[in-house]
Amino acid sequence: MSPLRIALIGFGMSGVGALHALRHRGRFTTTPDAVHPEITVFEAAPVPGGKAAPENLGAQFLDADALYPFDRILADLRLATHRVRQDYELVRLRLRNQPVIEAKVFREALVSLREALLRALQSMPFAALDAMSVPEFLDRLRQRGVVTDEGRAAMRQRMLLEDGTTRLSALAYALSLAKTPTPVRRLEVVGGLNEVAVRERAAAVAEGVAFRMEAAVKRIDVARDSVRVWSAAGTEEFDRAILCVSPEHLARIRISGKPLPLAPLARMTPARISKSNLLLHGTSVAEEHATERYALWATSRKAPRRAGALMTFFHGWEGQAPLSMWHMVKVVTGTASASRLAHFSSRTWDATPREGELPMAYVTEPAPGETIPLLRFARDLYFRGRHDSSPLAIASHALAIGANVREAALTGEWAVVALLRGLGHDVSPAMKRSLDPERELFGAPRALLARELDGAPPPPPRKPITKGDPQGPP
Repeated sequence: MSPLRIALIGFGMSGVGALHALRHRGRFTTTPDAVHPEITVFEAAPVPGGKAAPENLGAQFLDADALYPFDRILADLRLATHRVRQDYELVRLRLRNQPVIEAKVFREALVSLREALLRALQSMPFAALDAMSVPEFLDRLRQRGVVTDEGRAAMRQRMLLEDGTTRLSALAYALSLAKTPTPVRRLEVVGGLNEVAVRERAAAVAEGVAFRMEAAVKRIDVARDSVRVWSAAGTEEFDRAILCVSPEHLARIRISGKPLPLAPLARMTPARISKSNLLLHGTSVAEEHATERYALWATSRKAPRRAGALMTFFHGWEGQAPLSMWHMVKVVTGTASASRLAHFSSRTWDATPREGELPMAYVTEPAPGETIPLLRFARDLYFRGRHDSSPLAIASHALAIGANVREAALTGEWAVVALLRGLGHDVSPAMKRSLDPERELFGAPRALLARELDGAPPPPPRKPITKGDPQGPP
């Protein structure tokens, strides 16, 4: 039997999730030995990891309460983690013309917003929530007295410092918040998040996986049973391919033939944010805080292969110019002198191509009106099997209606499940791994998605659980 030639295009965290799932396909199908993949990975950068690149240090975490598939990946690769404290839910906001907004106000506003959005998921049509931005939803809460003026200001600032924009769909934000508690318990990978990609690549190479580094894919031709990939390394033909790319990279690839309905991803607009890391000789004089121009985070571990305090600035977001290096040095050391600065790195993430660099956006999330098409496409691809006849699948954090590395890796895994199912394999182990895999990925239970996306009638009311019921709590 000839091997199945599979191309993985992109080796950020969605590519890591897809490659790890292919290497451990026995977890997702009852017939793993019937698949003999010959895998080639295409990565445009010279190093693996995508946005979890070696120099992108500081404030890169895993969610301890929504860890899968990283629990398996970290165990398989023998990577250690340690717990770090919660971040922006516990920092002060220093806004102009206002008193300092204490962390308590920040946290209370987030909890109130989360609770209100979770109620809205059950009571409001998805279409109405998707048409609304998060600031519009906050305005409604303010009018009803659910959040204060300070709380609204704090939440608006949180969106800027985490997402780079306030133009976010209230539906997408609600689904994202539904996946995890508040505040988030965070884990940090020892050695940095990039170590996950480095270890996965090493393990895959040992199994014969080929890597084409610095091989940006420019064109993909999709035929009935094959995919031709045009990259900087040449032209190669495969039986199947998985696109493991962010929306900003998808927009730069020409796809012809019989592609998937990729329009919901292609129309997304990346936000803009700058991230700067300052490695210091000695300690910082600044406590963690956020202002209208930046948020400052102190990484709790030592940077790999370097000593000193690592301070991370998020800045230069929507409507703001990036800070100068000297401004940041003065904030963390109390002086504009560079004598305390051991290392400095900075990048603006807005998908703008620069000479010698890949175009990168820090995060691309659904704007108002964009969430429902993404939900339908991802559900059809991963759970409904409506694109199983295509030799092309896709993984992207945006298809999980979120913006973190866990969601990217999880879509990589589901893209592999779709690929195996399209080849005629039984993928019931993948479908049974979670009680509600759609809820795990999207944040909404299967029945609610069916009601809102398909117009399915609501399920009959459940019999109330009473004390002494053998099926209820003791």
